[in-house]
Amino acid sequence: LHKWKLWSAWSPENDAPITFIYEGKEKGEGAIMKWKGKKMGAGRMEIINCEPYKNMQLEILFNNSGFRMQSYFELIPAKDTTHITWKMEGKIRRFGIAKIIGLLLPRWMGRDMQTGLKILRLICEKKAITN
Repeated sequence: LHKWKLWSAWSPENDAPITFIYEGKEKGEGAIMKWKGKKMGAGRMEIINCEPYKNMQLEILFNNSGFRMQSYFELIPAKDTTHITWKMEGKIRRFGIAKIIGLLLPRWMGRDMQTGLKILRLICEKKAITN
């Protein structure tokens, strides 16, 4: 989680001033990252399950609102490359502002996820060239 801000759309470059606080384990299951920014608001992310170089499951709490999402990464080796699948899911409340936010989240998050994956790809390709 300490490197999340290097490739994620949730970064100081996109949401200044944003601050990150890390708790729990340094990495793997039990690692926690909290953030607070002008654009992204406040939230918390925890690694729930992790198999290095295979998959990872995160639980994300947005804006201390009780709105929780599960995020999943799956790495699939292929010839000379690795495919990454990144999914997010959560329950949408049936009423009020939470429902509106829940309906808009796929558009907001989808854009951020695409940006993050593009940056992650560039970082990984650069690292592969230098190794």
